[in-house]
Amino acid sequence: RITQWYVQEGQEVRKGERLVMMQDPDPLLPSRLADNRDAIRARKQAAAGRVSTYMEQIKNLEGSRDRALAAADQRLKGAQEAYKAAQRQVEIAVANRTLAKITYGMEEKLIKDGLTSELVYETARQRRLATEQEELRSRNAEEAARLAVGAIREDIEK
Repeated sequence: RITQWYVQEGQEVRKGERLVMMQDPDPLLPSRLADNRDAIRARKQAAAGRVSTYMEQIKNLEGSRDRALAAADQRLKGAQEAYKAAQRQVEIAVANRTLAKITYGMEEKLIKDGLTSELVYETARQRRLATEQEELRSRNAEEAARLAVGAIREDIEK
């Protein structure tokens, strides 16, 4: 606000001559502005520190994620190998059951004709039953291995 005029309207003035005296209505304005500036600088520095902290956290999380994915890939490879082994076990169990079924069929005919002993016939029957159970266990193990592979793949996709 203008507190004093040093010239009159229409008066000639020279360059650099004082025209008016001005006074700020808020004498504390400069110090408040300086305080605000300092507070803004402090908040800016604090924000920069937080950004640095967040960037470090992001870097650490990315490293953790990469290690977790590598571990999941290893688990997946192991599960896939287990699944392949389970499939081979099913093939073996089917072959064994087929052989036992054929053997039992032959022994069944021979026992009816009295050409084999009861012990040989009963052994063939027990072998057939055991190979059926083994095939069932192998198929269950194969299914469990297949599900494990699927679960690990789902985890990786997340």
